[in-house]
Amino acid sequence: MKPNYLSHKDYQNHVIKYLNKLYLGGLLTLLSKDWIYIYKLWITDISGVYNLLIDSYSSKGPCGYNPVNMLRAYLLFLFAKPTIGITKWVDELRRVPLYAIICGFKPNKTPSVKTSYDFFDRLWLGQKDNSHGHVKPKKRKKSKKKKPKKGKKAPVKKKGRVQRLIDRALKYGTYKTDKDTDRLFDLFQSQFRKLKLL
Repeated sequence: MKPNYLSHKDYQNHVIKYLNKLYLGGLLTLLSKDWIYIYKLWITDISGVYNLLIDSYSSKGPCGYNPVNMLRAYLLFLFAKPTIGITKWVDELRRVPLYAIICGFKPNKTPSVKTSYDFFDRLWLGQKDNSHGHVKPKKRKKSKKKKPKKGKKAPVKKKGRVQRLIDRALKYGTYKTDKDTDRLFDLFQSQFRKLKLL
């Protein structure tokens, strides 16, 4: 089931409600560095991410986590603890209620590791992962090529290459293909370009 849309005002109301509930009575305390994270996410309206990503959610099954909250959780991860990794970050979201609250989640209902990686897949349009293995391929032995003498041009292998490119451009025109990074580009253009916090 597709997650419900929440405006930025709804997010701010959520933060106020849960901060008052957990931190006003002295049950938990806030540190000075916590206010920086609260402020950054409080002023950052990224609710447009919902419209960019909602098509990637299924209309069947259980209700998914709001993509805006998932992106807030990733931004907070980058602000607060970028060196610990996603798996440990998910544990942090569960253990520290403040992190869950300012991301837009209820303190006792945060996403799992699998949900976080599914969110990254939704951001990336490609079918393949954008990662490489640690094993490097063997280097090929370079064949020695004869270099032209000083001041001479290299010999042309295939004549008419430029003409073929021009003919192809005239025949087919210019065209745009969808790239794996298009969704991320749209996201940064529409949401983050106007912000000064990154």
